[in-house]
Amino acid sequence: MGLSMFFTLASKAVGYLRQLLVAFFYGVSRDLDIYLMAFSLTMLLIFAYTTWFDQIAVARLVQTYEKEGEERFQSLSASLFSFSVLTGMVLALLFIIVFPIACWALSHGFAPAERLRVRHMAMFFLPWILIIFPYSAASAIVKSRRYYDVAMLADFIVSLVATAGFAIAHRHLVSLPLALGAGYLLSLTGLVAFCLRFTPLIGSVWTEQIRPVYRNFRELFLVNQMGNLGNAFDRFFQSHLIPGSISAYNYALQAQAPLQEFLAFDELFIVPLSSEQQRIQKLQRLISGILLLTVPLTFFLFTCSSDIVQFFYERGHFDVSARVLTSGVFRVLAFGIVSAAIGTPLARMLQIFDRQVYNGVISLGSSVLFLLLNMLFVFRLKMDVLGIACALVAKSYFSALFALYWLHHFSVRMDYLRLLTYLGYALIVALIAVRVVCWLPRLNSSLVNLLIAGTAFGAIVTLLYWPVRANIKFIVYG
Repeated sequence: MGLSMFFTLASKAVGYLRQLLVAFFYGVSRDLDIYLMAFSLTMLLIFAYTTWFDQIAVARLVQTYEKEGEERFQSLSASLFSFSVLTGMVLALLFIIVFPIACWALSHGFAPAERLRVRHMAMFFLPWILIIFPYSAASAIVKSRRYYDVAMLADFIVSLVATAGFAIAHRHLVSLPLALGAGYLLSLTGLVAFCLRFTPLIGSVWTEQIRPVYRNFRELFLVNQMGNLGNAFDRFFQSHLIPGSISAYNYALQAQAPLQEFLAFDELFIVPLSSEQQRIQKLQRLISGILLLTVPLTFFLFTCSSDIVQFFYERGHFDVSARVLTSGVFRVLAFGIVSAAIGTPLARMLQIFDRQVYNGVISLGSSVLFLLLNMLFVFRLKMDVLGIACALVAKSYFSALFALYWLHHFSVRMDYLRLLTYLGYALIVALIAVRVVCWLPRLNSSLVNLLIAGTAFGAIVTLLYWPVRANIKFIVYG
């Protein structure tokens, strides 16, 4: 697990370096807005389906291996991988057909010439589309056998190749999707070679064994459409923002993405939560730990947002005005870290209990809320990008609380008083730490300010968590 964590952190660090390079070369610009619209529409149409393998296939493979044995595991693995190859080819073809329609509908705030540029940019994602599904299937097979180090190494190679490729060929933004496709191709080759050591990867895509997986995929497809509804609203409202706002919104999201992905632990908790033994206790320990970690982190990011953005981004074409806009969005989005970190395991628990349809209900409700809030914030109150950020945070909390409600309805009943106690204690600790940081003198160097504030904040949190160290030790080690 230690090596897995290293590769995860290294992958996020290299990916973040790529984002810094983008900021240096392109700043907050309309060219970057157009690339980001093409990228986000591609993710909307394709990426949700790649997560099926982690969300469903991993748990199904684990259960098959433990209950039915090696031979049945190999048969299911081969069927899943063959299905993934076929899926990549079919969706690549559909992408070519559907993207022009999606582009017209969801980037309607762009001028016609800009929408044409978005369509042209999207075609450079086709190599990635063909590769990502077999890659996701192979990664799921590896994770199901608990070879986490191998899966995390593959992710690191993807990030490294994509970043190096853009650094070498940064004169045009098309190098980003092409370098990403090259990274996935290299990692897929390694994963396939590793998987062939313990399972074949070519098999029938229609067997009795894989039919339950397809049923889960169909249910999740409906859930994804409801979730995609909210993402579609997001793209639509983004296209109506002033030039450069999409870039600032993306920088703020990407600045926090490594933290959110790290706090999701690459969803490695799916394997222990898939086991019935002490499942509810494991979930409660996970939620408790997330609260104690993310609440102080949220308040630190809120307090130091300007220094964080200045230190990481303000160079090259990323100027002072870009920093002011991005740090404002960053400050709002920081409050979504808690809900995002909690919402992920809650949603996966619904899938483990074979209740994917309720995730669809949650997605539909949160999408409607997101639409209404954006109409208020962006169109009515003219809050521009800050309005979208506020709506996104509200949507995240709604989803997490609704998932908690449904789990309680299905008898997953944790000790809520204890969870609220941890939340209250974390809030008190965070507010005290913020107060101390606000008393500190500010210097001209953003790095020095962050070091001083981070040291003081961390010291206060550690000091105030020390009296409950026994509780924290139980949460971590059980």
